[in-house]
Amino acid sequence: MKSLRKLFVLAFLAVSMTAAAQDEMTKAVMDYVKACPSSIVGMDEKMGEALKLLNQELIKNYNGKTSEELVNNYMKTQFLNDMVECMLVPCVKEFVTVDELKQITAVMSSREGKLFQEHQKKLNESANFEEIGKSLMETIIAGQEPEDIKPNPSCPKSYVSTFNKYYEGSGLNSVVDQMGNMFGDKKDDPSVQKLIAFLKKNMQTIYLNGSYGTMTMDDLKFGIKMFQTDAWKHIMQSQNKLMSDAQNLGMNIVLSYVLWLTGQDVELKDM
Repeated sequence: MKSLRKLFVLAFLAVSMTAAAQDEMTKAVMDYVKACPSSIVGMDEKMGEALKLLNQELIKNYNGKTSEELVNNYMKTQFLNDMVECMLVPCVKEFVTVDELKQITAVMSSREGKLFQEHQKKLNESANFEEIGKSLMETIIAGQEPEDIKPNPSCPKSYVSTFNKYYEGSGLNSVVDQMGNMFGDKKDDPSVQKLIAFLKKNMQTIYLNGSYGTMTMDDLKFGIKMFQTDAWKHIMQSQNKLMSDAQNLGMNIVLSYVLWLTGQDVELKDM
C-alpha cells in the first residue's frame, strides 16, 4: 500500500511539474508576442476573415447578433490566448527554451529593440508586400514573365553591404522556402512555383529597396547582432515549423473558436 501511495505521489508530482513547465513556456511565449507584435502581424486579420466564413457553416440562429460582432468579440477577448496555446507553443517548445525566449523578449523590449520594431512596422506598411505578391501572381497567371527587381540606384554601397549581412542572418530566405506550404493543395501549381522561384531570386532586393529610408544603419546592426544569437536562430526554426504546419495548427484555432461559440447564446447547426 505504501509503495502504491508513493507511486501516486510521484505521478502527481510529475503531472504538476509538466503543467508548471507548460505554464512557464506559455507565459514566456505570451511575453515574447507582446514585446514583439511583429511576430504575429497579419495573423489576426487573416484568421478573422476565415472565421466569418466559418460562421456561415456553423451557425443556424444568431439570436440578434451578427457574424462580424461574434468574430470581433472572439478576436478581442480570446484569440491571442488561443493562438499562443494552440499554434505558437507547440512549435516554439520544440526548438526554443524558456530562457532563450526571455532573452529575446528583453532585447526587443529595450529602447533599441522598440525602435527596430517601429521601423520594421513602417517597412511592412510602406513596402506593401502583399500587394506585390498579388501583382506578381496576376502577371504570372496572365502568362507573362515578371521583370526582375532592380536595386535602388541611390542606395549607398555601405548601406547595401550592411543590409546584405542583415538579410543573410534574418532567416527571410527560409521563410520564402516555406511559403509554398501557405498555398495548401495548390503549392505544386505551376503558377505558384513560378511565384516562389521569382521571390527566391528577388526577395532580397525587394527588402533592400523597402528598407532604405526606413531601416537605419543602427537598426540593421542591431538586427545583425541579434540574429547571431542561438536564441534567435531557434525562434526562426520554430517559425519555419509554424509555416510548414500552418493548416493543421490553424484547425486548433477553429476548434477553440467552436468551443467558444457554445457559450455565446447562438444556435449551432447539427454537425
